[in-house]
Amino acid sequence: METVNITPAEKTAYVPAVRKKRKWTADHWLAAAFLAPSVVLIFLFVYGFIGWTGYVSLSNWNSLVPDWSFAGLKNYLYLFHDFRFQADLRNTLVFTVLFIAAVIVLGQLLAILLDQKLRGDCDRDAAVGRHLYRSVSHLKPQGGIVMARSMWARPFLYLLALVMSVFFLLPVYVMVTTSLKPLDEVTLADMWKLPSTIDWSSYATAFDKLAPNFWNSILLVVPATLLSALLGSLNGYVLSKWKFKGADTLFTLILFGMFIPYQSILIPLIQFLREIGLYNTIPGLVFVHVVYGIPITTLMFRNFYAAIPDEMIESAKIDGAGFVRIFRYIMLPLSITGFVVVAIWQFTNIWNEFLFAVTITTSDKQPIMVALQNLSGSQIVQWNVQMAGALLAALPTLLVYIFLGKYFVRGLLAGSVKG
Repeated sequence: METVNITPAEKTAYVPAVRKKRKWTADHWLAAAFLAPSVVLIFLFVYGFIGWTGYVSLSNWNSLVPDWSFAGLKNYLYLFHDFRFQADLRNTLVFTVLFIAAVIVLGQLLAILLDQKLRGDCDRDAAVGRHLYRSVSHLKPQGGIVMARSMWARPFLYLLALVMSVFFLLPVYVMVTTSLKPLDEVTLADMWKLPSTIDWSSYATAFDKLAPNFWNSILLVVPATLLSALLGSLNGYVLSKWKFKGADTLFTLILFGMFIPYQSILIPLIQFLREIGLYNTIPGLVFVHVVYGIPITTLMFRNFYAAIPDEMIESAKIDGAGFVRIFRYIMLPLSITGFVVVAIWQFTNIWNEFLFAVTITTSDKQPIMVALQNLSGSQIVQWNVQMAGALLAALPTLLVYIFLGKYFVRGLLAGSVKG
């Protein structure tokens, strides 16, 4: 039998290539260091507090004195046998299903209407219909259907938009007219009528009562928005351009913080803030909004940075730029629209948030949304003052959308191509 001699060089050619493990450089460790604070905060304030709540739900603690003895599923069985809970659960499910279905359908129709290419698409469909009608005689019905569909689509969508606009603007009309009426004209029967005389005293009264709380909201929103946007940008930068083994899993775990009901973590959160001395303080409320704003800001920035070509980052690395310099001179200038989107989103959510504000702060530390509820009084409700206060409280977010709305839409579309 003939033997075949194989040289050492040929032997190495048949050896399968072994994937080399990527060595972590100083920049990789720096990236992990920037990501670590957000990961620790999420695991403590999301998973840790949910675990604490779950453990308490399995205990016999039902009074002011803690009782950590194990109760099994007794509390859950009691809850599901309660008729009030069953009714609430059923109503929530029905409302959620109907609401989501209606929002998807109406949102899709309005999106079609607001699409910039709608006019061109309709004209093109009409031209196709005319061409079919003229060139093929036996396809007259089909051509007519295409033309009719094009002719009726736009009027229907405009009518739908008009109806929805009136539906949304009716409460605004009632608020404005009521805020300008004297108290003696504010009645249920005259709700739709215009004021006989313009009375600005309700705005002066509302501003005097809400001014301290308005300043509290400014002190809350500005640092909370800036800090959450900064943390989200760093997290998105690391998770999109400095990936490591398990980065996608870690990103998924961070995103879970978006979907928890905040009522489930209120008790351990309040106890924690009491222990560190931040309960009933504006810095404590800022801290809470920064922590629970990390998931959504990380998601936005990660999707935005994923659309930036990796070749640009690799070129910067070849030129000697490290983690910080790439972020400072490349990522930040390219992500101005991303920061605008995150800032608008966080500003609006934090300004309008009520649950954390009413449970973590009291009296003179409360933001304007909590003070707005207290503006109604206990005996006689001055509806003109209440409506004026509501308009004043909504004015900052309205101005933000008026001046930065186009950047918000542009920034949302910027991160929708890849990621």
